[in-house]
Amino acid sequence: MVAIWPLTSRKSPDAASYTEAPQSNRISFEPEIGPTIDRRRGTAAGTMLSVQFTGLTDAERETFEDWYRSTLYDGVLPFAWIDPIRGTAASFRFTKDTYKLQPHPGAEYHDLSFQLLRFP
Repeated sequence: MVAIWPLTSRKSPDAASYTEAPQSNRISFEPEIGPTIDRRRGTAAGTMLSVQFTGLTDAERETFEDWYRSTLYDGVLPFAWIDPIRGTAASFRFTKDTYKLQPHPGAEYHDLSFQLLRFP
């Protein structure tokens, strides 16, 4: 069974912080002389996403952390989420870097940021 994004109240990240970039799908070989020889690495490449959610409540933070640790086994397993740009369901996985939480000083709110791989 595929895990589902847990924050029903937070379906999309902050638009100003969202970025995406395709993975390189090119491999190059440099011969001793002449130009490089380039070829396509595979038939499909994923896309890297940087995502941020601002102003998460303590309850939303706890829900996310429990889902990340228990359901995704510390971010190892993929999950289903609605693509923030395309609006269609897609499969994602956290990159090797874990998520980051930034608490708001003097408040019970947190900013959550992480990087994902969207599978082709």
